Amino acid sequence: CHQKSNLIHPVGWAQVVGHELRATPEYARSSLQKSLSKQFDENDCTWNLFQMPPAISTEHRFKEGMKLEAIDPLNLSTICVATVTKVLRNNYLMIGIDGMMSPNGSDWFCYHATSPCIFPVGFCSLNKLQLTPPRGYKSEFNWFQYLKETKSSAAPVPL
Repeated sequence: CHQKSNLIHPVGWAQVVGHELRATPEYARSSLQKSLSKQFDENDCTWNLFQMPPAISTEHRFKEGMKLEAIDPLNLSTICVATVTKVLRNNYLMIGIDGMMSPNGSDWFCYHATSPCIFPVGFCSLNKLQLTPPRGYKSEFNWFQYLKETKSSAAPVPL
């Protein structure tokens, strides 16, 4: 990753935004305490090394279950049908690719609401880009039909 990547974060970030941190209990306590007290060790990546995403209007918010189009972080040349699976603090989102989500959420990924890697429903069609439908989707993919079948809604375009 580049040092300005939105995929890397400072010590304590996971606890601050409500993201699951897979670490020892000692590390979790220590990193949260460091972040709250702003007392870091010499080799820690601190908050001032990272550019924080811009603030977002509180008028519009993502909600769990909303559909969108998202770049697959494991295959950057692919834009997929995706779902907001969890809304974290500070406008971070957990997103899963439809048709490939593990029941335990282990394959969800985290993007900020201002990420250039998420798009509104219909973005690919409008821009003549290929959209990867959910794995196993039998018929030709149509967003209107899919939203109806899944009893879901598209994330509003202003988001």
